[in-house]
Amino acid sequence: MRPAMRPALFLWLVAALTLPALADKAKDFFVKGQDAEARQQFEAAYDFYKQAYDLKPKELRYRAAFEHARFEAASTIVHRGQKLREDGKLDEAVAEFRSALNLEPGNLDARVNLALAERSAGQLDRAKETLLDVLNRAPANAPAHYNLAQLYDQTNEPARAVEHYRLFLEHAGAEHSARAAPVRARIAALSKMPE
Repeated sequence: MRPAMRPALFLWLVAALTLPALADKAKDFFVKGQDAEARQQFEAAYDFYKQAYDLKPKELRYRAAFEHARFEAASTIVHRGQKLREDGKLDEAVAEFRSALNLEPGNLDARVNLALAERSAGQLDRAKETLLDVLNRAPANAPAHYNLAQLYDQTNEPARAVEHYRLFLEHAGAEHSARAAPVRARIAALSKMPE
């Protein structure tokens, strides 16, 4: 064997021995992710699926499981943040909503809930910025319009409040029908106020 061939042969041998080990390790992480998901431990499932996907990014089932678990894990974190906000633990709630956004940056539910926690903590300008960010991403987001209208109402900006209350009514679906009558009444009251 020629001396120039030895490094190439060595590299081939290393690759031949390590690739099956990586595939087995990825499969092990995938199976652990399936187990965690079956127990509805979505954050753990996400971690395992992510490790499997990182090892074998071309494996479609690893990617699909990773994407699904990321959504479920973010939803779990948002739910935990909502409970913390309801319990008045606003700093912890904000941290949870930011954690969900780190996991899934496009999660609009996490952003709206972050704004609610910021508002409850008295960070009104930050809450407005967060809601405006939601509306830049999804102009028809009814909860963002509603909460932004309430913020403008709270900060004595009636014209802007009316604008967003109207946009809320325009984009609200059946799930928001209970708010329609009070919102219309508030628009009427604000419209009578002098500028």
